[in-house]
This record gives sequence, structure tokens and C-alpha cells, in this order.
Amino acid sequence: WQPERIEGGAPAILLRDLYLYWDYVRKNEVGFIQSGAVAKRHLKAVNEILLAPDPLLKEARSEAETGRLYLLRQLLEACHLARQERGTLRPAGKSALTVPEFWEKPQAEQLAACLEAWPHLQGASGLPRQADSYGADHDHARKALLAALKEQNPGRWIEPDELLEHMQSHNPDFLFDERTRVESRRSGYYSSYTHGYYSESTETLLKQFEQFEVQFVSNCLSGFLHEIGAVELGYTGDRLAGFRITPAGAEMLGLQPAEPPAPPPEDAGRLIVQPNFQLMAIGPVSMALLAQLDLFAEREQADRGAFAYRLTRESVYRAQQLGLDAADVRAIIERQADTDLPQNVRRSLDEWAAHHERIVFRTGVSLLQAASPELLDGLMESPDAGKHLARAVTPQVALLKKGQREALVSALVAQGLFPAISGDRPESADRSVVVQEDGAIQPVHAVPGLHLRGRLARLAEEGEGGAWALTPASVRRAGGNRKRVLELLEELERLHRGQVPPRLVEQVKAWGGYYGQAAAETLTLIEFDDQVTLDELQARPDLAPYLTPFPAQGRALAVVPSGKLEELQTILSQLGIRIKDGL
Repeated sequence: WQPERIEGGAPAILLRDLYLYWDYVRKNEVGFIQSGAVAKRHLKAVNEILLAPDPLLKEARSEAETGRLYLLRQLLEACHLARQERGTLRPAGKSALTVPEFWEKPQAEQLAACLEAWPHLQGASGLPRQADSYGADHDHARKALLAALKEQNPGRWIEPDELLEHMQSHNPDFLFDERTRVESRRSGYYSSYTHGYYSESTETLLKQFEQFEVQFVSNCLSGFLHEIGAVELGYTGDRLAGFRITPAGAEMLGLQPAEPPAPPPEDAGRLIVQPNFQLMAIGPVSMALLAQLDLFAEREQADRGAFAYRLTRESVYRAQQLGLDAADVRAIIERQADTDLPQNVRRSLDEWAAHHERIVFRTGVSLLQAASPELLDGLMESPDAGKHLARAVTPQVALLKKGQREALVSALVAQGLFPAISGDRPESADRSVVVQEDGAIQPVHAVPGLHLRGRLARLAEEGEGGAWALTPASVRRAGGNRKRVLELLEELERLHRGQVPPRLVEQVKAWGGYYGQAAAETLTLIEFDDQVTLDELQARPDLAPYLTPFPAQGRALAVVPSGKLEELQTILSQLGIRIKDGL
């Protein structure tokens, strides 16, 4: 028997979507909501980059109501590609540069790992919620289905009902553990409290069980097993009439295939580098290569046949921030590309590397700072201290060799030099100066540390001989208003040992503009007998422009605009009001 139409699976699409989800997790902080599901905004973002988007997302209220997205996330965790940590989904590797071993395996091994994880996934059976109310055991049923497939002949067309009968003959309770008890029930009704209460006629229950079992087998065959390429589906019209285990499926299930598997194609994928800085990963390229390209290039296109990337200065810089320098980028491209690296691309990579490396931040290092260049030169040449120093970075600062700080301190003490040791945080400079009333700043130690110099530079000026002092110019630069002057004084209190001199505090407030500005103006005031009279006059349209209330502890005062007193007197005289000089 041969079906009218045969549909094969698309395992490459599944694996590439699994990779795209993993790469999104690697580059973004994917958070979980309180229920333990991935937040909807992340699901939307992932769905937009998948080769086969999840059609259920639009109507889904939570991750559990999606199909493909929920499946992919669970596969990431089951295949040890991602893990849940402190409310977020994180890549399983130790760093962003770590490419999991899973992506370096052949496709057959990747699919076998997915199939092994499948029985334990949630929401992968597609049965309605009513099946769960009867105690449907999805894990056990999927294991039973895989066991039944392992007893079939690969390459032979099998009807779904035949597979179901095989499963039922081996274990009637493969999906519902109470099925046998329902069948043996003599009365017409069966009641259960095991999986929540239900009570129905045995005839109705058996029909429901049968319906769900048929649906379960059909969903598994046409769903996950077909998607990973374990089975091919045969259709008569639109009806699923049969399936057969593929050679790849036989390998996943540990069966002897009906015919030897086809040899892998000679063209295992190519990476082409174009002079316009485009990288084309064409064909079945390794997922591990895609994981590397996504570190230092911008992905422009992703589909079943090709991934397109573009090298940019920003993308290479991002890789350098992760610890992958330009030389590593060039080595990866040259090792994987089928064509020589274009000269303009090679030259640009070198130029970008030079630009990026003009300023380099190094962490976890120890520095020795001497009081004078002569002292540092002597220490560098000293056989006891010099062996612990790597090189001088300035005339008075040298870099220590890794892990040699304690040994260097011992060598200095042996020479009668007792060094001041500061931590790696700016707070280590607290209480390390004495500030005089005139603004002069005297460091406690002979050599002011780098953190102290950095903090002093924001509020003081360095004079000849390395002497620091608060000056009107430096305080004006750091101040400017009340808030900034208060912040300056707080910083000064943290640096100073003891209490900052009160006279200096007042001087800093004056230099920094703590009290702000003032303005003076000569006003003409007019006073009436009481506030009621002023309010009534001010309400008149002809007098309102001439009277502006001037609050003064209950006195009925108003301000007259400059040069308008005579006009006001004319109007008030018409109202019988005489104006005398003086209040």
C-alpha cells in the first residue's frame, strides 16, 4: 500500500529555531513572571526571529498555551543549553564565548537528544484539558509510543490504528491508569476520586478514553515525531492514512533501517566572505559556526538555506568586549571560509582593532606608586624588589607581576620601606588628607594614591611640587548652587581626618555660590486704610493695571508701576481719595 501524498519532516528547521531561541537567550536577559512562565514580551521577540513562528502565540494567554515556543524553551533546558537561575533563563555556558558541545554534534545526535527529552516535556501531546481531569499520563504514554515504534519495521507503511492496537495490547492503561478498572466495572457507572472527582457511565468513559488515545497517537505522529524527521506521513486526501519510520528515525530509535542511510552530502555548507563585508553561511553549516558568527557580526537574514551576516566596526567591537579580539575574528573567518579573505576586509579588521585598542581597561592588577622617579628606578633595579615588578607604566608607577603583591611588600619592609596599601575602590582614599583653614590639602601618606588624586582633581587644584589646595576657581568649577556645594563639602568631610574647619566651610560656601544671587530695585508703594478697600479697588478694570498686592503682615499695601504714580493719583482723586507722602 502506498499513500496518495507523502510529507517528510523538517528537522533542520526545528534545530535552527532551537538555535535562534538559544542565541536570543545568550544576548538578552529573559525573565520569568511569577507563575514561572517566560514573559510575553520575550515570547513575541523570539517568535519574530523563528523560521517557523508559533501560530498560537497571538491568542495564548501564557507560555503554556503556546505550542512551538513552549516546546523550544523546554528543549533548551532538557538539552542543557539553558538553565533557570534567579528568575531568568540563562545560557548554560560559563561565558558568552562558550559554545555548548550540543551545537558541535552531528544533526543525527542533536535530534536523538531532542527525542530522548520529548517524553518528559509538558504540553507536547495536544490533548484537551478534559483528558487531564481523567488523569492522562502524558509522560508514560509517550514512552509507551516510543517503545511500540521500536518494535515496528522501518520503511513499512503503518496505519495509526495499528500502532494504537499494538500499544493497547501491551498496556491498556498506557494513557489512563484507570482504563482497565472501568472496563471491568459491572455497574453502569464509574466514580473516581484519584485525579479529582468524576462519575460517568462506563460506556461514555470508554468512548472518551478511546477518543483521547486515538487523538494522542495522531498528534504525536503528525506533531513532534514528524517535525524531527523520525516518521514520514502518508495521506489519502486530507486524512492521515499511515506513517513509516524514516532511516533517520530508525537511527534515533536504535533500529536497523530498511535501507542503508544515504551518505552525507559532499556539500556540507559554505561560508562565503564578500568584499562588501557580507558573510553568507550557505547550506547545512555547523550550528557551532553560526554561534561564532553571531558573536562578531550582525545577522541580517536567517532561513532554511542560508544565514546572512555583515561585519561592522560595532559588531567587532562588541566581540572584543566579550574577549574575542580582531585577530580571533579573522582567524575564525579564514579557517571556515571557502574563499580568501578580501584585502579590504582584512585591512578594515586590522584598522578597527587598532582603533579599539587605543584605550584598554585592565582589571585585577596591582600597581606600585613611588614618591619619585628615582626611587622607582632603584626598586626596579633591586634584585629583591625588582623581580616582583613587571614594568613601569609611568615614571612613578610600576605594574606588579600577577600574585606578587605580598612578596613585594615583604621585600620593601626588609629594605626599611613601609608601603601604604590601598584597596581597589575609591572609598579606600577616605580619611587620607588634612585640610587647613586656608584650603591647603596635606596628604597623610607621602605618596597620594591614585584614587585620592582622582577624587581631589574634582574639587581642588594641584600646584607646584604636587601640592593640592582648594581655590576659588576649583570650588566654582565643582559648585555653582546650594546642592553642589553641599555635595562638595560632604566629599571633603569624607577625605579629611577630623572636622573640616568652620571658617573653611564658610569660605567654600562663598566661593561655590551656596547662597545664590540677589537683586535690588526701588519700588513705589501705596497703602490704603484696610485690605477690603484695596481688594475692591483692585477689582476695578481701570485700576487693576496700577495696583499689584504687596504682602506685608496684614497691611493693605500695593506696588505702583514705575512712572505710573501720577496716572494713579488722577484716577483715585476722582474717587475722593487723597494721597499723602510717606506710609
